[in-house]
Amino acid sequence: MYDLDWRACLAASHLWACFDYSINRFKPATTMIRLKTAIPILLVLTLIFVGFGDQFLPQPLKGASYKTRTALNQMMESSFKVWQPKSKPYGRTEKALEDAEKGKN
Repeated sequence: MYDLDWRACLAASHLWACFDYSINRFKPATTMIRLKTAIPILLVLTLIFVGFGDQFLPQPLKGASYKTRTALNQMMESSFKVWQPKSKPYGRTEKALEDAEKGKN
């Protein structure tokens, strides 16, 4: 089967380069270009919705934005739990300081 990239289809001067022989139809070359511009736009809109949506959106969307941000925060906090040592790392030093203070008195 003959399969060309959409860039080759756009750059080609011949019509046969845009024809997909595997399914006998023309390739939608503009679909890739639209998708390429739509993904960053959707990403920015999602970040604005999650980050600042509860400040300027009307009530049903305001609540959804707040709940989404809260859920994402809780998910991130649970995935990066703060490490707690099993023993007291400064326990020996603190005990030596207490013993030294008791020895002075």
